[in-house]
Formats: sequence, structure tokens, C-alpha cells
Amino acid sequence: MSNNLPAFRFFADSRSPQLGRDYDAEIHRYRAAYIEPAGYGLTVDAFPGADVIEVIDDPEPQQGGPGRQEPIIIKRLRVPADTVAFDFTIRRSNGGFDRNVIKKIDRLEGVINEAQPDPPWSLSVTVPMQGTYHCTIRLRNRSGNGPTGQASLILRDHLVVGLGESFASGEGNPDKSGQVDQLGAARCEAASLRITVHGLDKAGVSMRRSAAWLEPEAHRSLRSGQARGAKAAQDLSNGRVITFLSFATSSAQIERGLFDSQHPKWQATGQIEEARKAVGNAPIDAVLLSIGGNDVGFSGGLQELAADFQGGGLDKMVRDTRRRIQALVPRFDALALRLQSLVNPRRVYITEYPTGMFDKKDLLGGPLGRRADGCEIFDSGAYMKVSSVDAAMIFELAHELNDQLRRAADQYGWTYLEGIVEGFAGHGYCTDEDERFWVRAVESCKKQGDYMGTMHPNERGHEIYQDVIASALRQQFTGGSIERSGSLEPMLHMMT
Repeated sequence: MSNNLPAFRFFADSRSPQLGRDYDAEIHRYRAAYIEPAGYGLTVDAFPGADVIEVIDDPEPQQGGPGRQEPIIIKRLRVPADTVAFDFTIRRSNGGFDRNVIKKIDRLEGVINEAQPDPPWSLSVTVPMQGTYHCTIRLRNRSGNGPTGQASLILRDHLVVGLGESFASGEGNPDKSGQVDQLGAARCEAASLRITVHGLDKAGVSMRRSAAWLEPEAHRSLRSGQARGAKAAQDLSNGRVITFLSFATSSAQIERGLFDSQHPKWQATGQIEEARKAVGNAPIDAVLLSIGGNDVGFSGGLQELAADFQGGGLDKMVRDTRRRIQALVPRFDALALRLQSLVNPRRVYITEYPTGMFDKKDLLGGPLGRRADGCEIFDSGAYMKVSSVDAAMIFELAHELNDQLRRAADQYGWTYLEGIVEGFAGHGYCTDEDERFWVRAVESCKKQGDYMGTMHPNERGHEIYQDVIASALRQQFTGGSIERSGSLEPMLHMMT
């Protein structure tokens, strides 16, 4: 048996919010204990491994128990034979925390499970503040000595705030999917564009189990790309944790959503003011922003899209959408001022929108896929049928919207996050299930009891958002360069 200490892990515990623990859906706000924690968790996992020394194939059944049982596997810990305890010391460099814990080993041989509760090879502590922490482990033998090992980490907590509409909130992706009953399933399968548009989604579909959301009224989920990206950007082994606060609300617009309340019954203010009140004087390291789509009737704009097709055809929809895209300019001016004056984040990231809603794979290998005809509710006969020509125009308008977002980012010193258009290419609404990055109407109905999730990114789609967002946050928090054009300060002086 080697006298060297086996490799061990010393890491910070994740600060990603947990459903039912960190947000109070009854009063619609994050719990103070999450926003301002009394301490941070650090964990040491020094499981040394174990070797199988005996397998009892058919142990005798206990009286009154089942006749045949699973084999009992006897293992031996891979530690020196004279080891009697794991000796842990964790201390903070500049003081404020210093703890020594000795955890005795009852036996070196037996039924050993790495995940057993409170094992001798693992220790979790709560430390009071950020800083540099050092961990020393000794495999203590009978004489009080034994092999030792050391590890360090720099505990840093970054505050990231999520704002925006349904693409930011995670619409279509509840934290826990609901389950329709037999009658509800039949109703979902009969979904048509007319049902979706005319609001029978709000009449409710009979459910065996309702969907669970972080904030049910906002259709806000921890499965959104923003939440997933913030979580993935943590580096727990090096002590980097992220406190993530999302205020995104489905159907939000710049004015009715970010500035002012969408739902006065439960939202007292708009998202920006809500964020300011929640964080107090804490500096915000990054704001993740997805906005603009609803302002132009585009982001998940199922109702607007159908109404435009029916009311005036494609030409009218194109004219109206382009007019709305141009109208974003003064709204972004006001948004830049609001963000600076109310929350003053160190960095603002604005995500582009996926453009190929009706894309299929380009058979010639093109990077942005090819436009295709609609399907399901977008192939509803006389009411609405999306052709490949319509799909191409929607694709073009989405790019024009993204161009406007990019210009705003350049003007105000925000960071425009790209890679989403390319990531979604070829994975449109009408592709096969294992290739599709969008939630279909029937899926939305069955998962959440309404059609509101229709035409929103599904889990695969939010993985694209996750990767793009996490990459940007990692670069920021490790000091890497992120392309950022323009400067906010000169623009603010010109506007005031």
C-alpha cells in the first residue's frame, strides 16, 4: 500500500439558485438568504478508492425478508494499514476562518460506498467570507503522523442578473414538466393555429400534474439558457461561484416589462427596478439581456405573426415589422440610461435571436441551413400556411432585428453575443424531433398545459444559449478579452 496521499478535491459549493429554496414564488422575490448569504460552502472530497476483497454472492436472507438478495461486496480502503482517521484543516489566508476536524475511520474493510452519508473522507464547512482558502489533509496513523496533501482556492462570488422576455425566462421549458390527463392529451393533439392564437391556451388543459416554475406567473425557469450559462460559467475547483438572479418575464417588452410592470397584480415595478431593489448596493458583474423581439412582434410572436398573415398578408407583415425594428432606436437609448442609472452593471451582454425558425439542414453543407415550408400549426390550410418563401422573409427580418441589436451594443458599449444564429441553423421548427431546437405547440400543451411555449427554444436550443453565455462570462471573470466596441460614457453625456 502506497504511503502517498491519494488525490483529493477541494472546491466551492455551487451558488446556482435551487427550485423551492432560493426564490419565494408566493411573494415573488428571491429570499434574502440567497442574495446575501451568511456564508459560503466549501467541500473536501478525499475518497481514496477501495478494492474489492470479497463478494458474498447469496447472503442468507434476514428473517421475514426476501428469499434472494443482491450480492454483498466487501471492499478495503486504499490507505496505509495503520490509518485511523482523516485529519482536515481549512483556513483563510488573511484570517477569519481556521478549522481542524479529525474524522475517525471505523474500519478499513466492509461495505464501503463512496456516496454514503457523512463519510470520514469528506468534509463540508461554511466559511464567512470570500478570500483565499487553504486545505491540508493528513491520513493520520496511530502515532499521529501520516501522508499529507494540500490544495488552495480563491473564493469569489460574482453577481449576474438576467433580464428580458420569454427567450430569457425559459418559456416552454418548465423546471418540472406537467402531465396532461387523457382528455387533455386529446385536446393537445388537436392543436391548431386558430386554437393557439385565440387564447384557448389560457382556458387551461386538464392536467394530472401542473408544471413547476421558479416563478410561475412569469414562466421563469432555471432551465433557461441564461440560468444554465451562469451555472456553467462557475469554476468550483478554483473557487469561482456565481449568484444568478433572473427577473425575465415571458412576453416582456422594453417599456412594458423592463421599465414598467407587465403584471401589476404581482409585479410592483419593471424588471430593472426590481433588480435594483433586490441587489441593493451590491455591484452587478454582468447583466444578461434578451429583448426587442416582442417589441417588433417577432420573438415567439405567434399571435402577431398569424394576425399579420390573416389581416394583410406577407407584404404588410414585412412593412410593419421593419417599422417596428426602426422604432427600437429610441427605446434602446432609454434602456441604456435606465441600466446605467439604476443597476450600473460592469458589463451588459445582449444575445442575438435565432433566425432560422423554419430551417432544415442544408444538403450542400451551408452554415445557415435552408428555408423550408411550415408544418403542424403552421400548415393550417386556409388560416395560415407558411411557405418556404414566407420562411425566407421571416429569416431576413430576424437578421434585420439582430443588426439593430448589434448597432445598439456598439453604441452603448454592450457586448453582442453571437453564435446563436449559427448554432440553431438547420434545426428549425419542422425538423425531426432529435434535430429540432424549438418547442412545438403540442409539446407545449402537454408539458405546461398551454400553448405559450410554442415557437420557443427547447432544451437543445437553450444549450446553445448556455454555451455562448458561459463562454463570455468565463472570459470576463478570468480576465480574458471580450470584444466590446464603443463606450457608454460619451453616449450618456450626449443624451443628458
